[in-house]
Amino acid sequence: MTPLALLLAASAVSATVPKDEKIDFTWKLTKGDVFYVTLETDTDIKLTTPPQIQLAVNRFTQRTEGVWKVTVATTDADRVVLDLETTKYSESSVGNTGKLNGVKEVSAAAGVKFSLTFDTTFRLSKVSDGEEWDKLRVRLSQLSGIHSAKGVGRAFEHILQAVPGGRQEKEWKRKEDVLDKDAKTSDTWTRRAKVEGIKDGVATVTTETDLEGKNEANERKLTVPFERKAEKCPGTFTFNTTTGRLERFEETLTISGLSGVKDRGVPYDCTTKTVATLSAKPPKEK
Repeated sequence: MTPLALLLAASAVSATVPKDEKIDFTWKLTKGDVFYVTLETDTDIKLTTPPQIQLAVNRFTQRTEGVWKVTVATTDADRVVLDLETTKYSESSVGNTGKLNGVKEVSAAAGVKFSLTFDTTFRLSKVSDGEEWDKLRVRLSQLSGIHSAKGVGRAFEHILQAVPGGRQEKEWKRKEDVLDKDAKTSDTWTRRAKVEGIKDGVATVTTETDLEGKNEANERKLTVPFERKAEKCPGTFTFNTTTGRLERFEETLTISGLSGVKDRGVPYDCTTKTVATLSAKPPKEK
């Protein structure tokens, strides 16, 4: 067999990761870099209420879709600052009655800007100039604050931290404790990951995550569980080791627990699918 034939034969073999080889998952963020993040979430919430608790709506679905132009404003030994500008955003919520009073599909105007500051481990430490975004959303809808400026920051934090950083073995396990003092909630994420393969510098990773969390009793809301545990949370992401960027992240989180107010615990089931894609150019309209 000629050298060329040997080369072609080798390239045709599915790429795998040698057992002892480590893969570099270091994010490469340089001041002035510009890229786009498309973030889509679909949520289905079901409340199993007893006969004595009558609700007009006990099941509803939410969908949000946002496209963010991201500029790396600062990257140094202590922090990373990302400047965000909306290029597209829409959200909707529909109950089992076919509608939710006062809530309709809305689209936010493009061009709203705010900044997110992270420490070097990509924990969110500050949201700047988010007032305009939050006021716009309040005027447009009565949906929850999942995608308030801080909510967007938390979503970016989760995606950034999905990538472990540094050189990793083919499999790893990591535990994260997240405390949101404003919402008086605390979460513990235990993520197990496995590199399924790498081709042309792009690593494909599958993940399983356990989530345990709680809300303070005085912060209880009917559609927010005060006791919860993820029954399952499968996910996958692709990371380009050459560019140092995540290309796609997908995760489906299923939570069961109790929600309600005062001493009334209502069984709560929620499934949220999150898909994020990163691109160097603005994504094409669907």
